[in-house]
Amino acid sequence: MKNQDFYSEKRPWGGYTLFADNEQCSVKILEVSGQLSLQSHNYREESWYVVSGKVEVLLGPVFADLDEIKKNLETVELNVGENIFIPVKHIHTMKNLGEKSALILEVSKGEYKEDDIIRYEDIYGRVK
Repeated sequence: MKNQDFYSEKRPWGGYTLFADNEQCSVKILEVSGQLSLQSHNYREESWYVVSGKVEVLLGPVFADLDEIKKNLETVELNVGENIFIPVKHIHTMKNLGEKSALILEVSKGEYKEDDIIRYEDIYGRVK
């Protein structure tokens, strides 16, 4: 069998490899060494499964101004084998809690586009 080339991209927080991308879903492995931006998506839901490492996830619905939303975010620590579901239009972020990068299996359902990211806060200065 032929090895398939997969698309990979470096990001300030680590990077990802995209294994599948079609109209219904995408499948990625995220390598998280830092923290993702506080963000939401209008068109896709995501599921994160921890393959290795330990991460902290903040999650909550978009319902008011950002300060009010941040007060009501749920904090969840995830270890190897644990997962979390992120509905459409829910603010979320993930932060690596370990010394080594965490590996996260991400499955997105819905219209997948990298520009479907609304960034609210970002420690790397990527908020527009």
